[in-house]
Amino acid sequence: MPEKELIEIYFQANNSKFNFTMNKSDHKRQIEKAHPFRSRNTEDAILSSLKETDNFKSLNFISTLGYALKSRTGFEDILKTIMTKLDTQLKAESQTIHLVDRANDIFESYFFADKDIFKIEKIPLTDKSMIAGIALEKRKTIIIPSENRKYTTKGDLLSAQSEKPKSALCVPMISRGESLGVIELINKTDGTIFNETDLTFLVSIIDFITLIIENQILLKKNIELSTIDDVSNLYNLKHFKQMLNVELKRANRNSKPFSLIFFDLDFFKDINDTHGHQVGSSVLNKIGKVLKNNLRETDISARYGGDEFVVILPQTDEKNAKIVAEKLRKLISKTTFSKEDRVTLKITASFGIATYPIHSTNPETLLKLADQAMYMVKKSGRNGVRVYS
Repeated sequence: MPEKELIEIYFQANNSKFNFTMNKSDHKRQIEKAHPFRSRNTEDAILSSLKETDNFKSLNFISTLGYALKSRTGFEDILKTIMTKLDTQLKAESQTIHLVDRANDIFESYFFADKDIFKIEKIPLTDKSMIAGIALEKRKTIIIPSENRKYTTKGDLLSAQSEKPKSALCVPMISRGESLGVIELINKTDGTIFNETDLTFLVSIIDFITLIIENQILLKKNIELSTIDDVSNLYNLKHFKQMLNVELKRANRNSKPFSLIFFDLDFFKDINDTHGHQVGSSVLNKIGKVLKNNLRETDISARYGGDEFVVILPQTDEKNAKIVAEKLRKLISKTTFSKEDRVTLKITASFGIATYPIHSTNPETLLKLADQAMYMVKKSGRNGVRVYS
């Protein structure tokens, strides 16, 4: 039996063009049915014909999602919009977008339930108890009916710990031959199970969703490249100064203080001269980790240049800033920096503090005063903390 001839149909929405294929004879018959007279616009006739096909549901979803994303910014906000739109069609109790982090061999997972999104980190790609892990490994869709008890799912991805899903649907996201991640849906809200219609719908839109997410990941990486220092993995000076101006405006608006910590590593030049710049860079990288692991999410840390670092502490007066700086000073002095040949290194740091608005209301002046306070510590013996006075 000869293959049926397919026709490719193009549709434009939100300044983007989409296309799909359908059987040519079916298309002709539907066009004739929807367009018995020549008075109607051809495009209207095509859209009317599509309403009678499964393609229209997918096309409508793409158009609706594209429109909703126009007003969205931020990676998690865009993922939440995708999940919200999926929820209107597939009615899952929970859904998760698992994104592959090859560098750390983990899933970076975003879990959506009760109209909100939560980030779940560090789920190993090798975890065979996860349906998503199996879908990723096999690069195949997985649909699990109620009688299937072969697979289980991560307890923290469900409302009840260690609960086996009544029904699950997993579709891998693949772009340019590489696995980007997996979309996973668990249990339908109406108590039924996912069926072939649900699977066909999700598969039909997965490439569009994959493209959106891939573009956002690339945008996120480009932003990071332009704002992140590649040695310490903290913000670079340019971005720090932008954030300092933002914090100044916020402090003015809320009439709240904020403090700047400026610190410098003691005798860092000796490390570079004795052990080489690679060891020096590894020390700077570890300092970045100390800051990331021991500051609030709202605090902003950056590498100022060389072995100098700066931290913005929002809504923090000079007294509490000194407590934070003292905590960091002790952590750095206790940290062991190792060389490949097992030589261990120890380092200390000198800290200066300036606070808005008591020391200055000008951001550049605040930096200068915190720097001056740090140099006073250097002159008095290093490895200490001083508030500008």
